[in-house]
Parts: sequence; C-alpha cells; structure tokens
Amino acid sequence: MSDEPLAALRAEADAVAALLAEVADDDWARTVHGGWRLDALAGHLAAVLTAVAAPAADEPPRADLDRHDLVAAAPALSGSGPAPPAPREPARVVAEARRDLDALDGDAAVASPLGTVTRGERAAAATLPLVIGHLDAAAALDRPPVATPAAGRIAARICEALLEGPRPRAMGRARLLRAATGRLSVADARFPLLG
Repeated sequence: MSDEPLAALRAEADAVAALLAEVADDDWARTVHGGWRLDALAGHLAAVLTAVAAPAADEPPRADLDRHDLVAAAPALSGSGPAPPAPREPARVVAEARRDLDALDGDAAVASPLGTVTRGERAAAATLPLVIGHLDAAAALDRPPVATPAAGRIAARICEALLEGPRPRAMGRARLLRAATGRLSVADARFPLLG
C-alpha cells in the first residue's frame, strides 16, 4: 500500500522531468502562477522530490500523521510566497531528484516537518505540489496541463479530504485541483483550500 503513492510520484516526476528536458534556454524565464519563473519552479519541484528521498528515520512512523496532515501544514505550493532560488541547470536538477526516488521502500520511516511518517505518506503528500507544479509548468509552456492518472487521483483525493464535504457537481479532477489551489475562481466559499 505504501509503495502505491511512491510509484505514482515516480511516474509524475518522470512526466515533469520529460517536460522540463524539452525547455529551451530562453523559456526558463517564463512565468508560472504567482509570478515565479519556470526555473525557480523547477528548483522547488526538485526540493519536493528530495524531501521524499531523505534518509530513513530511526524512529517508527507516528500513527496519528498522514498525507492530509502533511499537506495542511505545508508552507506553500508553487507560486505562493517568494520564489526559491533558481538552479543553474533546472532540468538536470529535477531529473537527478527523480532518480533518487528509485529503490526506495514506501514502508520505511522518514522524517517530516511534523514528525516521522512512512515514506509512502510523505510521497502521497508530495504528489500534490508536484502535480500542481507540473500543471503550472505545462501552462507556462503553452502545453495542455495534464497530470499522470495515478498522481492526479492522489492529489484530488487529498483536496477532497481537505474540502470536508462533496466536491461541487460537474467539477472534474483538473478543475478541483485548480480551484483548490486558487488557480481557478469558483462560486464556492470553501475554495481555495491551499495557498
């Protein structure tokens, strides 16, 4: 069970790395949601992946912590707050961070800002900012914003859990993610859910 979110995160990271590998040098200065540059977004996404690949923790995972707690406590999604420094080689940094996810055990304990969790829960929580970053990067590059299916499902389920009620009728996964993160304005006072 804990390997499923890790597999979804790997697949989404592969898609992000492939998208960023095609970015021309002049396009790294394009802006994404919130005014960040595309190269700064790449650095942010690499940091998200690197946190999942952190060394295993010595203490067991806390039973009271899960992906929803981690997302609710996350400082920000891409495009909110000040942009992180842009790496010199954004596509390479993301590809290397993706490779670090290989051969990890989803059941292993890993540190998080709130305490020790399974790597699978940390991966599930990381899926949301990775999916949103992927959608933002695709939009900045004038590509269709499409997440990988498994990662999109995990991200949408997290948003639905934070919504504390049914999602509005006729709101598909992509619209839910965009509304939850303030990228789409909807007539529902519960949105946006995340910064």
